[in-house]
Amino acid sequence: MANKLPVKQKTKVTRIAQNENSTWQISLDNSETLKAKQLVLTLPLIQALDLCYRSGIIPSDKTVTFFNQQKYHPCISLLVASDADSMIPEPGGMWFDDQNAIRWAADNKKKGISKTTAITVHISPEMSNKWYDDSEEAIFSNLDSQLKELIPGNWVHKSIHKWRYSQPTNIVDLGYLNDEYYKNLWFTGDVFLNGRVESAWLAGLRTAQALKTKI
Repeated sequence: MANKLPVKQKTKVTRIAQNENSTWQISLDNSETLKAKQLVLTLPLIQALDLCYRSGIIPSDKTVTFFNQQKYHPCISLLVASDADSMIPEPGGMWFDDQNAIRWAADNKKKGISKTTAITVHISPEMSNKWYDDSEEAIFSNLDSQLKELIPGNWVHKSIHKWRYSQPTNIVDLGYLNDEYYKNLWFTGDVFLNGRVESAWLAGLRTAQALKTKI
């Protein structure tokens, strides 16, 4: 659906500003500037509010109060590539109990999205919070025996990515939030539905449907 849309990857928004005609000016870290009649922010609400404040944009009291009520669990994600098949059963996903340091693991080869064995592992919220500031080596060491049982063979790659604001804990069934003061400023994301991956898409759909009535 987005084939004809200009998508910019690995690009950070450093500032947003509203012009006299109420259109938005978005400054990027590559010195490029974009303009828009409507602005939708999908990043975690804590970061969205920080971007607004740093830009001198103060949303309505209702928006700020709602944002301040939202909390997130961090998440540590591991990626391991091996020359042998994993022990994750078909169709390629595996959940672990609440006492386990691993929350879930997925075999991207068995899921059909990788030609080689590439395993994504998400650490539980509790252990992600505990280990968040630890080094990559320390985190892999903590899980060494469990990972080697789950992912046998020679590992040809391993890496870690950390999300400070990953899993929202205070879910609301809104779909989006349209600021009362800045009428063309929208916030959406998985926190506005049930916090699952598909919720981000569904919340975006609701936002798009609401936007159609404004354009």
